[in-house]
Amino acid sequence: MKKLYFLLFTFLITSISFAQTSDLYFSMYGEGGGSNKWLEIYNGTGSDVDLSDYSVELYANGSATATGTEALTGMLNDGDVYVIYNASAVAGITANGDLASTITFFNGDDAVALLKTGSVIDVIGEIGNDPGSGWQVGDTAGGTANHTLVRKFAVCDPNSTNLDSFGTDDATSEWIVYGQDAEFGQIGTHAACSSSPILTITAPGDLNEFSPETTNVTVALTVLNFTVANGSGDGHIHWTVQLNSDSPVDQGEKYDTSNESIAVTAGQSYTLYMELVDNSEATIGVNQTVTFSVLPPCANNIGDIIVTEIMQNPAAVSDGDGEWFEIYNTTGSDIDINGWTISDNGSNSHQIASSLIVPMNGYAVLGNNGDIGTNGNVSVDYEYSNFTLGNGSDQIILTCSGTVIDDVDYDDGTTFPADSPGGSMELSTTKLTGTDNDLGANWSINTTSQYGLGGNTGDFGTPGAMNDFALSTNDFNKKSFSVYPNPTNTGSVNVVSSQSSNGKLNVAVYDVLGKQVISTKMNSEKLDVSSLNTGVYIMKITQGKAISTKKLVIN
Repeated sequence: MKKLYFLLFTFLITSISFAQTSDLYFSMYGEGGGSNKWLEIYNGTGSDVDLSDYSVELYANGSATATGTEALTGMLNDGDVYVIYNASAVAGITANGDLASTITFFNGDDAVALLKTGSVIDVIGEIGNDPGSGWQVGDTAGGTANHTLVRKFAVCDPNSTNLDSFGTDDATSEWIVYGQDAEFGQIGTHAACSSSPILTITAPGDLNEFSPETTNVTVALTVLNFTVANGSGDGHIHWTVQLNSDSPVDQGEKYDTSNESIAVTAGQSYTLYMELVDNSEATIGVNQTVTFSVLPPCANNIGDIIVTEIMQNPAAVSDGDGEWFEIYNTTGSDIDINGWTISDNGSNSHQIASSLIVPMNGYAVLGNNGDIGTNGNVSVDYEYSNFTLGNGSDQIILTCSGTVIDDVDYDDGTTFPADSPGGSMELSTTKLTGTDNDLGANWSINTTSQYGLGGNTGDFGTPGAMNDFALSTNDFNKKSFSVYPNPTNTGSVNVVSSQSSNGKLNVAVYDVLGKQVISTKMNSEKLDVSSLNTGVYIMKITQGKAISTKKLVIN
């Protein structure tokens, strides 16, 4: 109940007159990325309302009976709104919220209803039916999924009929449809039942960011209680477009409400202004401004940053505390991934909102919990939200300004390793490319290095360090190889096979980037490593059909 925001909003629209609504109703609905879910209830009745007579019910997956109920309490002042939100939503939602509730655990195919003394008075969706992914709202297919809905100002009454408020097109719909995670600025304010002219720019949304390859942006609008025409109606539209801080450019007079198209360029910001004027060209005080931008092209190439380790199912702590994944910089320069997005193919998405430098040929760890005391002893370089790792199949997609830099799609045993609670899934240290990490055969479950407190308890993995897994091992049970001394600082190591009669050993040594630095057929047990710098290397040892890999440490 954000009365202050309402008063500010009312001040801005003093030229509009409002009648009273017949009862409370949903004024806003958000089905955004991850946990960004919320419902807003508006009181325009002319009187303060006791919320104890009202409740909100959730009907998930086509259920004909409520699968969740939230009884409301307190008083809702006239002209105010009541915002119910998911506790894990972003601050732009929770800051204007009144009640954190699991009733917001809905998806686009779940119906929600507002009830008064046990009877439905307003409904979003269709109780008892699952549309698959979402219901059509106006002209927008799947409008209840991954969209923000705002009730039109002209609406004076709740609507208890399933799907009726969605109309058959944008003109008959009671809702304005915005994109996913849009219009946070409208949360906490609403005004309705207006008989005065209203102009609303429905696209682009305010503060929208478009991908660098965008060349045209569509402008869509609605006008209520005002006939837009050339001389025969109430008036027409004046509009301008401003590039960055340049002077606004007049786009001429608009005599209809059809869509327009604006040519745009990557790396630029735009301000769109529209206002209603009467037939004498006089402004009537009804206008709207939105700003949007087109992201600059990404300065990095595909595969510059790759995913190298994934802990999707920790055992020592809960998933909510201990999920993380590791990324690796394959280039010779540091890369700051501030502004990049991590996402999956569903609704999970998080934009990195601060500087995160991944050092050249180095690692960074991103997790859902940065507290080393509760996350299983992981040093997390960046804590994200609104992104979870599925224990079975899921994706990690790294995007820079609309360009997918890396995408790992693991599948719980089909081609990637099957889920193994407590063990990270790690990429071979000789397969550190954005194409090699697409292949499940290049990944393995870590069962050797524990990162718990004391170094010998907790879950397995090597967050922020080189993985244990390297290459593949064939016929290992039939033949074994030993390497000593290891670590070494003597300039050489002994490489010994348990079955020396089966031929000479072929040895290849790789650095952590997968670059081969030694390749030799050994005529004795001693391998010269004096040319190697201090560090960690991977040895591939081949004898006949037997292949083994060993970690080699040079001190």
